[in-house]
Amino acid sequence: MFGNICETIRSLYTWQIYFGRNPATIDHKAIIFAPQVSGRLNCGLAGILAVRVPADTAESGFLERLQERFNRMLECGIDAVIENDNDTADFLGGEENMRQMLADLFALKQNLPQQYALFESTGIERLREIGIDLESFLKEQEGLLESKAATIPGSQAEFFAGQLVLLKDIVWGLNRDLIKNQEKVLDLAGSQGIASQTAYARLQRLNLILNALDRLEVRGRDSTGIQISFSLAEELQGPGLEALLAENTLLEAFNERTHCEDLKNLSISRAADLLSFTYKTASITGKLGRNCKSLRDSVRGDAILRLLLSSTGASEMYLAHTRWASVGAINIPNCHPVNNYTEEPQAE
Repeated sequence: MFGNICETIRSLYTWQIYFGRNPATIDHKAIIFAPQVSGRLNCGLAGILAVRVPADTAESGFLERLQERFNRMLECGIDAVIENDNDTADFLGGEENMRQMLADLFALKQNLPQQYALFESTGIERLREIGIDLESFLKEQEGLLESKAATIPGSQAEFFAGQLVLLKDIVWGLNRDLIKNQEKVLDLAGSQGIASQTAYARLQRLNLILNALDRLEVRGRDSTGIQISFSLAEELQGPGLEALLAENTLLEAFNERTHCEDLKNLSISRAADLLSFTYKTASITGKLGRNCKSLRDSVRGDAILRLLLSSTGASEMYLAHTRWASVGAINIPNCHPVNNYTEEPQAE
């Protein structure tokens, strides 16, 4: 615990502190108080503080390190420690081996370029194979501990059990968190697949907020909505966007979705170089899992979003909301996100 506190304090010395600077002009780790962005007035916490972190880059050798650490585990299972009279601390390659494996997995989950590099190659398949082998090895070691617990010292059995709990965390993090979410991202991309690292990163973030909504749904499952907004690359500002949409026979559908002033399901809002895609769903009789499935289906089926996800604009934003409709009707127009547009009542 003390070591972790010291490491955190040491890491603070690597950050630069600024006042009144534009975060986009800084390319290193920095904390900016009262950040200034031309044409924008920030409020709340965003007006007080900004944190700038340099973009991650893909590194080689991750799968090799993971396989090497797993091989050390295989060489130092319960049987090897007991039968060869090895030091108990060497179990599963030692505590440092386990900590490093956890650290590598955590770093990978934070590094989208690294994930995309694995995704683009056969790396994800290799990662899945290692995950299956790790889970099989874990079950084998748990069985051995159960069968030998009565014949080994209590302190040794306790140490084995503690390390196996840590291994279980590693297996869960790899199989149920990392790999499972790669599958969800690929599913969001639809049949056309993922066109670029930019598209991959945006789908990852969409998947993140959909996962969060899924966990919150037990608290509010009658309606939910999300919105993704991003600025377009320079070549798509102005007539370039219409030309690209027309080339892909999507211009008519785009015009239909942008002519709706209210934020309805599948509506698209356009303001200068910024596009916002809104997805909503509502049901009077809520059922767990239905909301996020509906939103994922809408994202997966949106050919316009998929076409523009690779546009490398300077900014992007994601909104999500779920609730019990305690005020107003339980329907899509009353579902967040909403704007200040009011539909005129239709004449009878």
